[in-house]
Amino acid sequence: MSKVNRGVSSLLSIVTVLTMMTACCSSSVTNTVASSHNNEEATVFSHSIGETPYFGCTVFDTVTETSLSGHQVCCGVATDTEVWILTLDWDNLKNYSNYSMEKFSFQGELLESYPVPCSLNGTIDSSVFIQDDSLVITAKDFLSLTVYKFDMTTHDVSVMLNIPSSDGAQFCDVFALKDNAIYVSTWEDEGYSFRGYNLSDGSLKVKPEGVVSTEGGFFWCDNRMYALGIETGRFEYELLYLNEDNKYEQCGLIQLPAYASKMRNIDSQQYMNSSEGLWRLDSVTGTWQEMVHWDNTDLHLVFPDGYSVSKDGTSLVVWEKDTQYAGFLYPDSNPSEGKTTFTVVGNWITQNEKYQWAVSKFNKTNEKYAVKLLDYEDILDPNEYLDSEGNVDYDAYWKAFNDYIWKESVNGEGPDLFIKDNTWKYFEYGGLFVDLKTKYDGMGEEWKSQYFTNVIETMMNQEHLYAIPIEYNLNVAELMTECDISMDATFVEWEAYMNRQAEGRVLFNDVGIDLLNDVLKYDMSSFVDGSTGKTSFDSQEFRSLLHLAKDYCVTQQEYDNCIYRDSVLNRTYYNPEEVHLAVSTQRADKRYGCLSATGPSLVLCPQLAYVSSSCDDVDGAWEFICFLLSEEIQEYDLKNAKSYLGDYPVRRDALEYMLDFLKHPEEHENFWRERNAEDPDWKIDDEVPLTDEESRKFVELVESLHLVEYPDTEIIDIIMEETGPYFAGQKSEEEVISIITNRVRIILEERET
Repeated sequence: MSKVNRGVSSLLSIVTVLTMMTACCSSSVTNTVASSHNNEEATVFSHSIGETPYFGCTVFDTVTETSLSGHQVCCGVATDTEVWILTLDWDNLKNYSNYSMEKFSFQGELLESYPVPCSLNGTIDSSVFIQDDSLVITAKDFLSLTVYKFDMTTHDVSVMLNIPSSDGAQFCDVFALKDNAIYVSTWEDEGYSFRGYNLSDGSLKVKPEGVVSTEGGFFWCDNRMYALGIETGRFEYELLYLNEDNKYEQCGLIQLPAYASKMRNIDSQQYMNSSEGLWRLDSVTGTWQEMVHWDNTDLHLVFPDGYSVSKDGTSLVVWEKDTQYAGFLYPDSNPSEGKTTFTVVGNWITQNEKYQWAVSKFNKTNEKYAVKLLDYEDILDPNEYLDSEGNVDYDAYWKAFNDYIWKESVNGEGPDLFIKDNTWKYFEYGGLFVDLKTKYDGMGEEWKSQYFTNVIETMMNQEHLYAIPIEYNLNVAELMTECDISMDATFVEWEAYMNRQAEGRVLFNDVGIDLLNDVLKYDMSSFVDGSTGKTSFDSQEFRSLLHLAKDYCVTQQEYDNCIYRDSVLNRTYYNPEEVHLAVSTQRADKRYGCLSATGPSLVLCPQLAYVSSSCDDVDGAWEFICFLLSEEIQEYDLKNAKSYLGDYPVRRDALEYMLDFLKHPEEHENFWRERNAEDPDWKIDDEVPLTDEESRKFVELVESLHLVEYPDTEIIDIIMEETGPYFAGQKSEEEVISIITNRVRIILEERET
């Protein structure tokens, strides 16, 4: 299998060691950065990354039948025998109520639930610490900090501290319980600092003079307190320490291994969370060591916003803000060990709950193959493509990314599979993907009958099938203005209507050249026959399309200034919760869909699976694709009320399962209640049932799909380049059509060879 290193790995391998002053640790490296701290030897603060231990995961779904309409995890912690999770129920967005401390087994079973009586204007802070046989819970709003004690034996709750902000400083984040003191970061005087309060009596233990510029960047190394100052580069900060006079003093620079989202000191161990993983500071060597890499875990459903590490430092509890889920991570054997591993690349795919779960299930159940997920950003760092204002220039980034993938794949070194939200037709012509038609045909008619084969077969590129749809959505055009033209009209008929009756209206509130570009993404086959190499850009249909785009769309200036005109059509997407709307026009006997030279139809916008020509084992890649087409994966979003329900499954039984939620909402009341948790007035009667006839008509619509967003980027770029002067009035229609025809024919001839 081809291997792709994470972008952060290559970055860290070339990071130079940066030094900082401390009297507590020794090193042979001399500090070369200006410091006022007595010229003492420097501690090397470096970082290590590599293969981290594999962690299994138990995901806790804390919603119960007694939960109110809103429910979320606040924080959690693991003891030697169980997991404690603090949860919050509320009955609407402004009326908080019902805090509970819930005890779970390591296997995820809810053992007990105990009320935690809190009366707060703010929220429970995401910090909980173990102290003897009790849990120390912190709660705060901006101007007050309350510390509770929960006795794990008696389950009694008491207030340990109630501390107001006496000088107007705002409490931000509780980041440590250390040496019997609670430490909380603060915002004051245009900067950040912290306070330490003795847990015994609430007296002030430490309050530094001055502020720093980085929020929450406070940590200890061998009992010396440090702070992150100004960010000087990517993950690089000015480093300060707290001197004997209780003042921040500069002592050099520090290069962190990743962006530090939460520093925590737990049981005198210093931790740092990032989007990549969890890091622990070795105070003897001054090295940030990666304890957990999130990609090397069985974690799904939970993005680790908050965390707590067990006393022995081997397991941890993680939770995601504003959700009902928490996770317990524990050392486990790696299910990918000894298997052929495929790299699967997608857009933020490592944070997609469905793909996280799918990979976890596949790796555990498949005896021969395993999958590793990578994001586009893991392949090529977008921060290398910044514009003059310091923002990512995504046009430049995607061009560089495509060039990089092309080069790697040609050399046989690219990733094995891609999951894409749109098509990559130009790469197909370049031979960078495997033709999967033989695999698809070999599955037999019984297997194919489970799927909307028209959805899959729309991806045919001449006689080849390079892309397999995993799911899709529907791009449609709605009639906004009554008109005397059939919705089956072609470009020629729409032009005639606009010429005859438009009276200042526009066809779409789109810029003309953008409309042309979008139409060609799914209707190029009306003008280019790839199998014969013939073109028809000199047809009346293409001429009418040019006229519609030039004469009956808004100008770029109107679009930029948000000046819209009365339009005949509007483009939209119908997601699965809008099936009522998708079939409503059918009841009026009016077809609809995006305009085409052959008459409108719904446009399929699929999420696709590609197998790279770099893949050494196509059989294994096909096994994973078939797994993504399985019933449990296709129905995943439908069974999780908090999932984004925006796409349709390609399996027939999965679509019928989805329609059943719409036809019989009363049988799925818990699902709909959870989806409407933020609406205090919601009731099940609000969900209007889909009729059997509407359901049947919707399935017929899906079966009729024959257009797909399948852009031939190379040819579209030629058309966009040559029509620019036409839209600007610099070239005639005939000149433009002649040039496009000749250039496209050359491309088609090159593809023949």
